[in-house]
Amino acid sequence: MKKLRLALVILLSLTILSGCFLMKNNRLWLESKIGPAAEKVYPTKNLYELFDTFPKGFTIRVSDRYEQDGVPMYREIKLYGKPKNKRIEGYVSLSNEDKELEHANLVYSPDGKLSAEDSNYSDELLPYKEFLFQKLTLNKKVLSKLKAISKSYSWETGDGEIEYGIKNKDINKFLHLDKDEEVTMSVTADSGLLSDGEFFLPIMFYQNQLKSWHAEGIIGSLEEKNND
Repeated sequence: MKKLRLALVILLSLTILSGCFLMKNNRLWLESKIGPAAEKVYPTKNLYELFDTFPKGFTIRVSDRYEQDGVPMYREIKLYGKPKNKRIEGYVSLSNEDKELEHANLVYSPDGKLSAEDSNYSDELLPYKEFLFQKLTLNKKVLSKLKAISKSYSWETGDGEIEYGIKNKDINKFLHLDKDEEVTMSVTADSGLLSDGEFFLPIMFYQNQLKSWHAEGIIGSLEEKNND
């Protein structure tokens, strides 16, 4: 009798766990978390508006991967929104697989201009002065209308991801593609965001992920010890 009860308890537990996994691997559930999070920052025309959303500060991560004459190139931008002095500053770096090729400190002004402190830099280091999250509108309603390519949820890490096929003139113009081409937009939600914890929403845009991609992520906290 005890063995039967134990077996029933184990079976019930497995059924509950299986049900929870299926629910969290469901597109509607993932979008119910991702949609409101995306709406907080997509769009944000002036980065100073992020101080209203994240009064304790924020971090913006932007990265690119592309090939130049068959050589992989990597661009990284980090901007820190510092609440004490209400400044947004950081850096941009351009590297290949062996070394950093170019680096410049960046400042974002209250009137919405992103510039390097040193004006002597190449166009390749900083080819754009705006980010996609300043132009795109993303929310639960918008996401629900997109073509979902894949979705996943990891029970081990608590992270979720949805890949969408999207045709958008702003994305294609940014990526230097024809206006009718479809792009894959991969939205990752870590365990913190899915459990209504810390805000971190990285989104990647690409056609061939192995060759080139553009990624943007906003963290709802300051990723830097120096807050002066």
